[in-house]
Order: sequence, then C-alpha cells, then structure tokens
Amino acid sequence: MTDTNIKHNMQRASIAYDLDLYIDRHIDMACEAALSPQTGKLSEAVSEELIEGLISVDPHKSIEPLSEYLFAGGTSDQDVIEQIDEMPHAARHLMGICLRAVTPVRRFGEHGSATFSWGYYKAQWVYGQTYEDAWQQAVEWAEAQATPPAEHQ
Repeated sequence: MTDTNIKHNMQRASIAYDLDLYIDRHIDMACEAALSPQTGKLSEAVSEELIEGLISVDPHKSIEPLSEYLFAGGTSDQDVIEQIDEMPHAARHLMGICLRAVTPVRRFGEHGSATFSWGYYKAQWVYGQTYEDAWQQAVEWAEAQATPPAEHQ
C-alpha cells in the first residue's frame, strides 16, 4: 500500500469518526450482474438488504436510477434477477457500488448541541460509479443528518 493510499484511508476514517458514519453494507453491482443470472438467485445482500431498503424507504437521490431500473419489471427476486441479467447490455451505467450508510439518530438541544446513542440509527442506501463516488454520497447524507434544524442553531 502506498503512502498516498494510507493517507487517503486515514482521511476517510477521520471523516467517518467526525460524522459518526458507518458503512455496514457494500454491494458491487457489476459482480451481481455477473453472478445472479448464472446462479438464478440474488445474493443475500441484494435480496434481503438492498431490495427491502429501497422498497421500505424513500431512496437517496444517488440510487433512484438504480432503484427505478431494478424494479421496472416488478419487485420479486425473480423480477430483479431478470433486470440484473440485462444490466451489462441495457444499464452499464448502473453497475457501480451501493453502500448502506448508517448514522445515529440525534436529539438536538439548544445552540446546536446534540445527544445520540447507537441504539437508534438511520440507514440509507447510496450509489456511485466507484467506491469513492458512493462514499461521497454517504458523507453528504451523514452531514445532513448531523446538521441541527434551524430552530436549534
């Protein structure tokens, strides 16, 4: 590993610490596009995590195109497999990285103070063409979660 990579990783660790940002899931859609059609099933990460997350909450702006594409034929695992099977031909631009970003729910007090516990957290799927693109989307989302509403500033 080069000194540049080590420095970059340390910067990412510092940002994660400052924002209380944790990435608890990582999905490489190119790998899914290669394997899901061959195996006839989705990886657990996609079927149990990504699909459920996209169905149950409002998708992040970065993942909306992927969400719309994956569910174009329906929401069953088989429907999604068929869409993933077509990805290399029809949706190459969607074969990037999905990250599930997690941050604790904050209770804001006066003058921007906040308390939180990891017992209550928010999770949001984000997407980017590269890990760095997806990481930046996660950082922007976490920054928004860490910002107190105007009435508490």
